[in-house]
Amino acid sequence: MVQRVALVNPTKFLGNLMIAGRLLQSFAQECQRNDVELLLVLDLRYRALLEPALPGVRLVWYPRDALVSARRPEAWKAWWLCVRAIRRFRADLAFPIEDDSVAHQLTRLSRARHRIGNSKARSSLGLHEVVPVPRSDRQIQRRHVWFAYREVFERLGLAANLPERPCYMRLPVSAMSGSKALLERLASMGVHTPSQCVVLHAGATKRYKMWPVTHFMELARLLLAQGRDVVLIGAGEVDACVNRSILSGLQGQARQPVDLVDRLSLPELACLFRHVRAVVGNDSGPMHLAGASGAAGLVIFGPTDGGLWHPLSESIRMIDNHDACDPRCRRRTCYREYACLRGITPQRVLDRLVRGWL
Repeated sequence: MVQRVALVNPTKFLGNLMIAGRLLQSFAQECQRNDVELLLVLDLRYRALLEPALPGVRLVWYPRDALVSARRPEAWKAWWLCVRAIRRFRADLAFPIEDDSVAHQLTRLSRARHRIGNSKARSSLGLHEVVPVPRSDRQIQRRHVWFAYREVFERLGLAANLPERPCYMRLPVSAMSGSKALLERLASMGVHTPSQCVVLHAGATKRYKMWPVTHFMELARLLLAQGRDVVLIGAGEVDACVNRSILSGLQGQARQPVDLVDRLSLPELACLFRHVRAVVGNDSGPMHLAGASGAAGLVIFGPTDGGLWHPLSESIRMIDNHDACDPRCRRRTCYREYACLRGITPQRVLDRLVRGWL
């Protein structure tokens, strides 16, 4: 093994990080056993969640949010400081495991002695080699994207002692956020008995992943009628708007959900997941975080390929309705107005919850 390795993985998707995380952790441990210096490049927005999960690893943070929100001089400075930190490491080998434009760009700019990409579809300019690892048309036993991540290590001869079967990142949740302090804070926000709560995440990064808001509203109503506490989570304007719609539709009910959108950090959210009764949400990063945190529940799939992206935890089960799809349908082009999502009724979801965890 070479002596200085830069693994460039600044994905903006939380779910991808949870899926790839155990591979990153195992590779870091293997590097430490072999006295190999490892640099990991990750998205700064996940620092509070990932730093405690990767002890002893040299980390460089890609300032994605600053590049979006800062004025041009500040944005260029943030970007250059990130690139300079990678270059100062003087890696013998730099490579990404994601088919990601930012990851490939930073790999090309790393000045590593050997720079490797993993996608023929992206420019090879500045790379010494491209080791293509496809995500589609894979053997059915290795369809999940986790195997594509692992295969990058395999193709580079770096897979010694990595997990053989898909598994999530290990999260030291209690050490990160402090369960007692979080429970006291939740109580102040109206969540008094987390163990009786059902958490709903009604948002997603893509519209085609979203179960209808009216369905989440009805599921919340059914849960409240059974005496369950309902907690809405999320981050950002899309999730906030969806949660407002759910609350608006439940006005007049004797009991109301508690809306925690933008009120919890990621470590706190992971800690909350460890205490609640069940979680229900769309195919999204928070649901993979729930699985990594040990929560139980259901993830609702629409046109997304569950074979590639299904949860890696046996306690988070997938529910879909692909029989409703038209063969011509694609994720962003649907000929049946996303009947695959609309056809999953709130009662069906509730029944699955009752059989499993309520």
